[in-house]
Amino acid sequence: MGLGAVSGSAAALVSNPFFLLKSRFQAIGSEDVLHQHVQPSLRSAFREIGRTHGLSGYYQGLSAFVPRVSAATAVQLSTYDMSKDIILQSTQVQEGISTHFGASLLSGLAVTVAMQPFDLIAVRLMNQPQTSEGALYAGPVDCCKKILQHEGASGLFKGITANYARFGPYCARSPLHPEFANWVIFPNWVTPPQTGVSTPRHD
Repeated sequence: MGLGAVSGSAAALVSNPFFLLKSRFQAIGSEDVLHQHVQPSLRSAFREIGRTHGLSGYYQGLSAFVPRVSAATAVQLSTYDMSKDIILQSTQVQEGISTHFGASLLSGLAVTVAMQPFDLIAVRLMNQPQTSEGALYAGPVDCCKKILQHEGASGLFKGITANYARFGPYCARSPLHPEFANWVIFPNWVTPPQTGVSTPRHD
């Protein structure tokens, strides 16, 4: 889990500018979003952020985006094998693609629940207006407090269904690649349902 959090943090540093642009463009035209950063294209939006806020502008919301990606990566890596073992032990089915698919969907659910509050806060920090009076939120903690104050605890989980519709299939796909590689590279190794630990098969 620790290594997953570290790798997720590194990924967040690289991808934050792209997530920032995605969040702003998705808000355009929405009646629910009071402040919108309207730009004719991604290139003009990218230039405008750099011209107005400098290099730091591309990392708005990073303080919430790093925990978001770290939580998602750590939870996915730690819950996939656990979910697979639970399925194997509770159903007594043979390990196969359906087992991996079901475990991945359960892992995706855990990922979405763990990530959703950070995801919401990151999006709001990235899309908040920057005026002469200052920003709407002082930081992720201030944003969280205002959400809880005005929207309640459920406000932190807005959009969780749509997020799972996105992360469920993603989590279902990503573990299949290493599992398939194991089947091809190590065909003489099997995974018994009782422990989930690979042991060699003697023919």
